[in-house]
Amino acid sequence: MARPLPPVGSFGSMFHSFRTTVAALLIGTMVTATATAAEGRHKLVVLAFGDDEFAIVDLAKDSGKIVSFQERILPMCEVGSVSEKDGVITVELKQSTGTSSFKGKADDKGVIKGIFNFRGNPYPAELVKTEADKVAEMKSGQVNRELVAALQANAGKGPKDIREAIEGILRKYEGKPYANGIYGQYLNLADQFELKEDEVKKLLDTWFASAKTYGDSWYTQTRKAAMNAMNGKKTTAAALLEMAQEAEKTIDENADMEGKVEAMTMIASAAKLLDKKDLADSVNEKLKGYETKLDENYKQKVPPFKPVKVAEKAGARPVVMELFTGAQCPPCVAADVAFDALADTYAHSNLILLQYHLHIPGPDPLTNPDALDRQKYYGEEVGGTPSTFFNGMSEAGGGGNMARAEVKYGEYREQIDRMLQKAPAATVNLSATRKGDKIDIEVSAKTAEKPAEKAKPKLRIVLTEEVVKYVGGNKLRFHHHVVRDMPGGAEGTSLEASGEVKKTATVDLNTLRGEIESYLSGYEKTRKFAGTKPSTEMKNLSVVAFVQDDETKEILGAAQIEVKDTP
Repeated sequence: MARPLPPVGSFGSMFHSFRTTVAALLIGTMVTATATAAEGRHKLVVLAFGDDEFAIVDLAKDSGKIVSFQERILPMCEVGSVSEKDGVITVELKQSTGTSSFKGKADDKGVIKGIFNFRGNPYPAELVKTEADKVAEMKSGQVNRELVAALQANAGKGPKDIREAIEGILRKYEGKPYANGIYGQYLNLADQFELKEDEVKKLLDTWFASAKTYGDSWYTQTRKAAMNAMNGKKTTAAALLEMAQEAEKTIDENADMEGKVEAMTMIASAAKLLDKKDLADSVNEKLKGYETKLDENYKQKVPPFKPVKVAEKAGARPVVMELFTGAQCPPCVAADVAFDALADTYAHSNLILLQYHLHIPGPDPLTNPDALDRQKYYGEEVGGTPSTFFNGMSEAGGGGNMARAEVKYGEYREQIDRMLQKAPAATVNLSATRKGDKIDIEVSAKTAEKPAEKAKPKLRIVLTEEVVKYVGGNKLRFHHHVVRDMPGGAEGTSLEASGEVKKTATVDLNTLRGEIESYLSGYEKTRKFAGTKPSTEMKNLSVVAFVQDDETKEILGAAQIEVKDTP
């Protein structure tokens, strides 16, 4: 799960917090240990965002066992095998959701450095000899917190002070994989620091030399992070152009079309900054033919499973699923893709989908003030992205990469199927008509019983757009059922003591477009959006209305309707 970091001055924050959805590692199981280089007691330390000790394991010549592991890591896993070949030590972990593995080589100090592959994501990790018999407390985010504190302490000061503050943290954590975020922030501010070309080269050499010790996949990932940080900066344009051209030559578009396009886009950007107009124009011309191909390729591959169509359940209380997500959020991929697949699974009378975008972990141009107000409504239950609510109840949280999408789909279906057993506790009647850019909405709602004394039922209205195209940091190209507005306000309208309410609202789409663009322009003054901002054309709209008890947060009843033009 990605979590927010507070913005610092005009610089903001580029960092992701380590996901809290890591599951099932190293439960006390005997294993065969043929890897002599790994004999003895070791701690498995994952180094993505801090020195996070996941487990302590004793490895002997012929066997091994777990000494200690993090209590919050689910005990649903067993060790498959431990082996050594050509100096590479591999430890397989078999889980109910698949197989994870650590693979690495021992350095001259006996530290086994490599990659821990979990659910398709590579994390830098180490097997370190130890005499401890208990894992240490998790430290995820320690470096990010130090960086934020340093930037806050220097807020309002000049680039020289900020540069010295970041360089101090870089020296402290040099060689650690989780320093990636610090290097990225440093390069992101390269123009303000007025870095010289040789300074950029020296920084990259130091950064990449450390990354190489953890294997090719981490080195490749680190180079991508560096290129993203340098993109759009005049002082780093020469280094970026060289790296992007090298990357573009090695990428086979049939295997990685997105990677090919990303490298070409960076070449064009860097060439423009370096006043190499002919090169920039040539690459941009080539890029024109890729956009449609990328969309078609995406639609063929996503979702990576076939949704199951289920029969409509008559008389059931509709389930309103609210997903808080972010286009810059890697672990949101599984949640978003599973969310989209649900639309092809349930009848619209049974399932209503609402997707709120947040600036977590980075700026998202699909965010709007109503989405932020809805986040505040649920408070700490939206501790990060993705967060999911089913009829107001926080359930099935967490996410993952694309490979986890089908797992999340199954988790969401369990919640929906369970809730569809309930009868409506409120009826909602809804109509919406559109003439040009004006949408007129009429809603009446009534609770099944007179509200209890402490109950606080409110009617809320939502305007959603079925599909919005925007390619953010997590590379999802299409976003569905995106909340664009909450007519009447996110706070809602209270029902009368009798449990009834009638509400009318009018949405002027031209005014709404202006409000969205004004909000985004204001936000961009401190934090820039990645890529091309999405269209505000407002096609394929729907109106949703639901009654929610603000005392319990339970959604009692709901309805949705497509908005169609009236002749």
